[in-house]
Amino acid sequence: MACFSCTEIQQKIANLKALIDAYEEASLSLASGNIQEYIIDTGQTKQVVKKLDMDKLDGIIDSLYNRLTILCNRYPECTGSSGGTIIVRPSW
Repeated sequence: MACFSCTEIQQKIANLKALIDAYEEASLSLASGNIQEYIIDTGQTKQVVKKLDMDKLDGIIDSLYNRLTILCNRYPECTGSSGGTIIVRPSW
């Protein structure tokens, strides 16, 4: 596993949150029926999402949320979270 500094982890988390926001905005715009397609420009790539691609769009959003959760749980010292780990031992 690669070693990342807390600054790098926090930047990755910020980038993921920005991507999630962009994809959710696209999903909302497509679902509301106001538009038939949406272009997501991340600065590195452009993706055109059409109304027929809503299932694919939802899958991408779920994947981004999973990646965000993994980062937050894998590096709790960088995110201020507890890491979601509980250690259970027998009482005897």
